Amino acid sequence: EGEMGEIAMKLPLPPGFMSTLYNDDDRYIKAYLTKFPGYYCAGDSGFKDHNGYLHIMARSDDVMNVAGHRLSTGLLEEACAVHPEVVECAIV
Repeated sequence: EGEMGEIAMKLPLPPGFMSTLYNDDDRYIKAYLTKFPGYYCAGDSGFKDHNGYLHIMARSDDVMNVAGHRLSTGLLEEACAVHPEVVECAIV
């Protein structure tokens, strides 16, 4: 609760949910089903609040390369958003 982390959904998922990638079953399994066995890894980061609501904050693979450093856009956005005079922000 309240801690940022990767979002994963317990399998099985509904039958109409993404079952593969077009012509690339192996890539689908590697990208979405191997990181957390028994769960679908959404590729998003977020947290659950004290009411049990899930807040999706960023893509976990969304990074910028700046002077050889990999910076997470979600963490940069979070750092800006905690300032008391900031209401909304986006890192693009």
